[in-house]
Amino acid sequence: MNFSPGILALALGAQSFGQGFDLREAARLDSQGKCAESELHYQRALAAGKPSPSLLNNAGNHYLLCKQPEKARGFFEQLVGTNPSHPNANLQLARLPGTPPIKALEYLARVRAGGDPATLFTLGMEYGRLGRFDRAEEALHQASIVRPGDFEILYQLGRAAARAGHLERARTTLEAALKIRPEDPGALTELGLAHAGAKDFTRAVYLLAQAHQKAPGHPGILLALARAAEDAGYYGDAAIAYDRYLKLQPTDETARRDRARVLGLTGTRLEEGLKEMEAYIARHPDDPAGHFNLAQFSWRTKPEQSLEQLATALRLDPKFAPAHVARAWLLHRLGRDEEAVLHLNSALAVTPHDVRALDLLGVAYLSLDRARDAEPVLRRAVQLAPKDPETLLHLGRALMALGRETEAQNFLDRYQQERPKRQRDPRREPGMIESATLSAGQRRLREIERFGAIARARPDDPLLQMHLATLL
Repeated sequence: MNFSPGILALALGAQSFGQGFDLREAARLDSQGKCAESELHYQRALAAGKPSPSLLNNAGNHYLLCKQPEKARGFFEQLVGTNPSHPNANLQLARLPGTPPIKALEYLARVRAGGDPATLFTLGMEYGRLGRFDRAEEALHQASIVRPGDFEILYQLGRAAARAGHLERARTTLEAALKIRPEDPGALTELGLAHAGAKDFTRAVYLLAQAHQKAPGHPGILLALARAAEDAGYYGDAAIAYDRYLKLQPTDETARRDRARVLGLTGTRLEEGLKEMEAYIARHPDDPAGHFNLAQFSWRTKPEQSLEQLATALRLDPKFAPAHVARAWLLHRLGRDEEAVLHLNSALAVTPHDVRALDLLGVAYLSLDRARDAEPVLRRAVQLAPKDPETLLHLGRALMALGRETEAQNFLDRYQQERPKRQRDPRREPGMIESATLSAGQRRLREIERFGAIARARPDDPLLQMHLATLL
């Protein structure tokens, strides 16, 4: 059963035979889109005396269908005046154009849906429209209890849960929806976004590539795929996704800026990316993010040039925390830790829970022989990210500098446990998006070909040979 956030009832009964006939006939004409003909029945019924709740409700619905929302508002307001918890009247008043969000939330709070899934669904959709995703999730969850196999309810519940920050529920709910419609591009997209929100970018790329295959002309899916691929370190694939997206949305200047940044990360298209970024800055000289991105092209090879670009970004936006952190990192590399500390404190004033800024501030203090200042900063970083190997290592170093070797060893041991055994390098060449759309058998053959080529180039690597043997 599909629900839509529309009119819940057209004819709810009447107080007299004559009025009842008019309502039934008017509802039939409304359902056929014959507004002028049904209008005569409403006028006759309204002239007959004090209108019943059924007549007020149907008249409001009639004027909604016939695109006269302000007339509809008057009838629904009369109805809630006599029945403050009337579900349809409150829902429609909340939805009407021009209703302030705070007033709309008041109307929605009056709705007593009971166990009616249609009302619960509409209530959830309206809460979602108003940005109250926690309440949307609650209403849609109640609807899913009544109708556990309804795709639309599960899909919207997954979306609401993701936007409420409940990513585990979002994933399990969307997976349940995909069991009903395995190839639905919307559900694949939402599940991909939920995985991206949980920083499982590789899985996000796989799901978003599947969604793109099902709906190749949908620009929103391509943009989400481009950003997930970049976050996963699949820079070549991200560039391809941006290229496809911009063919559909050629006027999106933000995407052009982000595409230029990704081109620089691919290595093979570095010069193209640099030209694109410079052209973007020429068109948008007041965009601090553009100057920040341009700084990325040179901060490893030309740090002084990069510092200038970051300084420009911060002149344009003094509260641009990533630019403060990046500039501090460069200054630390150049041995200018006093300046780095100033930038990191500025960044933390804006984003006090930034683990990387806290960690780098602790490292800068250590370089300045200020271990006592480094310790509380690094402890805060470890509290926020207790399994982050870098912060564990640096806190251990600070404690060693303070002569507390036993306590330091505890954090150094934790560092040994948490540090990655092998750091995966970014995949700069494309291939992951294509791989995600292959069948399982096709992917296996592609992996055999890829590892075969690598193993032939490195015949002395036993791990590669073992992995190839497993695939074969």
